[in-house]
Amino acid sequence: MASDTSERLNEISRELQDLLQVRITELTSSMRGAEQVTRQIVTAEVEIARYRQMQEQLEGERDTLKTETAEMQTRVRTLQENVGKMRKLKEELLASLSGLHQQMSTLNKE
Repeated sequence: MASDTSERLNEISRELQDLLQVRITELTSSMRGAEQVTRQIVTAEVEIARYRQMQEQLEGERDTLKTETAEMQTRVRTLQENVGKMRKLKEELLASLSGLHQQMSTLNKE
């Protein structure tokens, strides 16, 4: 009878060890999965931080370009106004020159 009890206890002990081994394997697998997910989360967070920094940099560049564009538009308007004034002055000078030619022609005829 003691032998039967001892054998039964050994069998129960083996079953418990087997169950414990299965649980340890399951926990190890779960931990590996959790570690992988954690790595992916950290990688995603680093990437998000990098993209945010890039976004801030691009927004700064955009603002600079907007300012430069506004300045260039002002310069273009000024240049267009100057071209208009120069054309008008050219027309006036040509008219004046034409008048001088006519006066010289009249003086030469006299």
